[in-house]
Amino acid sequence: MNKEVKVFNESQSEEDKEICNYLFTHISESLPNAENKHTLYGF
Repeated sequence: MNKEVKVFNESQSEEDKEICNYLFTHISESLPNAENKHTLYGF
């Protein structure tokens, strides 16, 4: 997880943090060659 995404995830509520981490894990596993895209996280 890159720094910007990690900072964003950590700034969320506990419930939203769980969702962000879940999405990150499953997207990373499903698309191992994909690059981080800030648009997924609203940047």
